[in-house]
This record gives sequence, C-alpha cells and structure tokens, in this order.
Amino acid sequence: EALVVYSQDKDTEATNHCYKYFSSRRALKREVSPSITRYLILQKPDVMVEPIVDMWCENPIAWNEMLNLIGLGAQRTLIGRLKVETDIRLIGTMIKFLQEHGTTGALPAIEPFLEHADSIIRHSAKTAYSAIQERTR
Repeated sequence: EALVVYSQDKDTEATNHCYKYFSSRRALKREVSPSITRYLILQKPDVMVEPIVDMWCENPIAWNEMLNLIGLGAQRTLIGRLKVETDIRLIGTMIKFLQEHGTTGALPAIEPFLEHADSIIRHSAKTAYSAIQERTR
C-alpha cells in the first residue's frame, strides 16, 4: 500500500509489483487491498476488466465500487456474460449495471430479456433499455 501512495503516475515497475500482489492474492482467494485494486484500475484499466468483473459477479455488493471505476470499459465483458448467464439474480444485476453505464451497444444484449419469463427481469430490461436510449440521444 505504501508503494501505491508514494509511486509516481505511470510507474510501470510499481504497477507490475502491485499486479503481482493482486494476482497472487486473488489466486489464493484472499482479500485484496482496495487501494491497490483502485490503483491498478486507474493504471491498467484494460487488464483489470476481467478480474474485476469476475469478482463482481461473485459478490456484486462488495465489488460494485470497483466495477463503477471501470464503468463503460466493462460493457463488452458483461454483455458476453449476460448472453450465457442463467442466475436470475445476476442477470438482473448485470442489466442494472448496463442501465447505469451502458451505451447503445448494450441494447442488443438486453433485447432478449424484454420477453423473459421472469417479470422482474422483463421490467429491469425495459427500464434499462429505455434509460440507455434516453441517455444516448
């Protein structure tokens, strides 16, 4: 954590050390320091999308702040997962995230859920679809 505090912006050596820490803690299923995770998202956003989405899917409440830092950068990954996800709770959570952060590129992924068997998912999909359309006009 001291390395994060005292490193210069775009310090690749510090970033690489932090990423090794992040990866090893994650592999061991141990808690990862929020300050280091935040630092890595800001320094290497493309590299951090997959692991943050993975952790967010496991625990959306705990990882929501970090996924919000990635924001639109998570859209493609979430769309891919949304297409194959079967957990109703997670589908609703993904649709809600896309409602808040998605672009018109997310609309085709949301469309199938407009006719979903679950009424809550249908409602969430309609709300998200409308919100994205309004925001991107």
